[in-house]
Amino acid sequence: MIRTTSQYQLNLAGFESPFETAPSPDNRWVVLSHCIAWGELADVYYHSLSVKQGRPAKDGRCVVGAVIIKHKPCLRYEETIQQIQEPPCL
Repeated sequence: MIRTTSQYQLNLAGFESPFETAPSPDNRWVVLSHCIAWGELADVYYHSLSVKQGRPAKDGRCVVGAVIIKHKPCLRYEETIQQIQEPPCL
């Protein structure tokens, strides 16, 4: 699917969605994200997958991030999904 935006579309300041604004650099998840070796963890995740069969894999950073969100505050799976759905910075 290709999505385009007209060059004539007006931008209205103050009407940005939460996904268009950057999270605070002091946010605990933003600070934690700078301490993680994302590439190495994604490589470990990809190593366990088959190249020739199965469904396409999810992005390694997304999977590792979801696991961190689950285990850092000791959440159950249902609570983890709710955490990921609520604040856009996660």
